Amino acid sequence: MAKPEATKPAPVNVTEPELTKPTTEPVKVIEAAKEVQKPVQTPVEKSNQRQFKLQTSDACWVQIKLPNGKNLFAKEMRANDVERLQVPVGSKVTVGNANVLMLTVDGQPFELKKVMRNGICRFDVK
Repeated sequence: MAKPEATKPAPVNVTEPELTKPTTEPVKVIEAAKEVQKPVQTPVEKSNQRQFKLQTSDACWVQIKLPNGKNLFAKEMRANDVERLQVPVGSKVTVGNANVLMLTVDGQPFELKKVMRNGICRFDVK
């Protein structure tokens, strides 16, 4: 059985591309910036909100009042409860049985003992 012969493709006539022909139009040259622009650093604005994390080892009472006097949070927390809250600056915090509460504000531990009296903490959010 004879195999059919493969046919060769016909040659393609290639002409010189248009891009290599001389032009009469002026060429625009863009110069690279001589100075590297540094980003403008603006001072970091303090947020009017604080990120609270409340974590308990036993039962305690937590109340957070907004600057307008309305309750944001008022709850008896049980052992091992964890709450995360956005608390506006100017809010008022009261904690009963504060010895069992671990509070972090914006990721930093907050020392409740500095504002504790007879196991009760009262402080304003700054």
